[in-house]
Amino acid sequence: MSYKPIDEEKLARMYNDPNITIKTMQDHFDISSGVIYRHLKSQGIDSNRKTSTPWTEKENDQLIAGRNAGLTGQELYDVIPTRKPMAIKSRVQKLRRDKVIR
Repeated sequence: MSYKPIDEEKLARMYNDPNITIKTMQDHFDISSGVIYRHLKSQGIDSNRKTSTPWTEKENDQLIAGRNAGLTGQELYDVIPTRKPMAIKSRVQKLRRDKVIR
């Protein structure tokens, strides 16, 4: 993959527009979100959009009940459609480490 110069001023303007998503920026510049965040950081812009949404008590309860019922990852995704499969997998691993589920 070759290096592509990026209009960093345009990138900053787009980032500061609350109506423009990271996905829109990725498509416009044809780069990954990691490259976007790296360019923003080099400009001294705090990329606060990268934070994740905390799990709610209801989501945790659904996940725990689903795992205790023996649901697979895809079945859990069907129960908690607001979370991506990798987020569910990560949460299951965390709950296992915390000995909340087996």
